[in-house]
Amino acid sequence: MFEMAEQRYKKMPPIMAKRHEILIKVYNKLKNDNSLVRRLFDFNKTVHADLDLSWIDESFQKKEIGSLSDYQIVIATVKAGQTSDAHLHEKGASSFIVLGEKTGFNNPKHLEFRTGILDFPSLKVKKIGEVKCSEEMEMDIPSNIVHQFENKGKEDANILIVTHPIIYVKEGEEDIHFAF
Repeated sequence: MFEMAEQRYKKMPPIMAKRHEILIKVYNKLKNDNSLVRRLFDFNKTVHADLDLSWIDESFQKKEIGSLSDYQIVIATVKAGQTSDAHLHEKGASSFIVLGEKTGFNNPKHLEFRTGILDFPSLKVKKIGEVKCSEEMEMDIPSNIVHQFENKGKEDANILIVTHPIIYVKEGEEDIHFAF
């Protein structure tokens, strides 16, 4: 799967290719050593768009990824039976990969990902895509695209996300807009 990805990266804009490169690098480390999950992430959890986020440890980012202060790396947990609020990021674009048994997480077979666009002036969301997730599924979320996850299963599901530029969650600096 990932050998073919290198060919695909050559066709991507440089920023998107860099996000995917980081994503695959971290994913492969998790896949090769499941205990890394506890060492990489400091479990400084934040609820953001209804998802629990575990932020990557900065020392790993500096040592293994390089000085990429503009990138943000998290594991998002979509709880069993949970649907995140539909939202978009005005500046931040993301790439994600669905985690599962190969990296020591639950099977994501009941996880769905939806995208849409916000119609102006009605501010209603027009659905443009819906995907049933599977382990190792890799996707992009461009800025200004409405997105949400729904977990119809009885076990939590997890996603590794790399974002550039950083999606700020501090009060007054948020790059998140909820679609109602």
